Amino acid sequence: MEIWQCVIWLCAITLEVAHSQSPDQEEQIRAALGLYNQKEGGEFLFKLLSDLPAPLLQDGEDSPAVSFLIKETECLKSEDNNLAQCDYKKDGEVKICGLYTEEEEEETSEILKCVSLTENSRGERSKKKKKCKGYRCRPVGFSSPISRRINDSENIYLPFGV
Repeated sequence: MEIWQCVIWLCAITLEVAHSQSPDQEEQIRAALGLYNQKEGGEFLFKLLSDLPAPLLQDGEDSPAVSFLIKETECLKSEDNNLAQCDYKKDGEVKICGLYTEEEEEETSEILKCVSLTENSRGERSKKKKKCKGYRCRPVGFSSPISRRINDSENIYLPFGV
């Protein structure tokens, strides 16, 4: 029984180490978030909600070096606030961000891309009612073979047993 406990304990530690990000990545996230709060429009600051694990299979250019979630806080940008003391807004906007690294000849640049995940960003569904076409507009039961007309000139309906 002690062997199983050791195996489970070892697996838990391994997963925690694999999931946790290096100090360099944490510093990259902090710097990117600070830059995002300075540059991006809007009146409220954003704060780190959680970091996301790196993808298992990275495709080089297409996958971000670091991924994380940010959420809108109650602190205004116009005020000088400590981001650590800001509370998240109850219905604040949530964004997923990716920090991409581009390496050119002698320069390395980082690009931050964020996409909103809140419902406000989704397109609204059409509220128009569709016009009925043909037999599909009839109430239930009117399109069954029991009540279907055989001939338009004569109003003859099929009996139940036929």
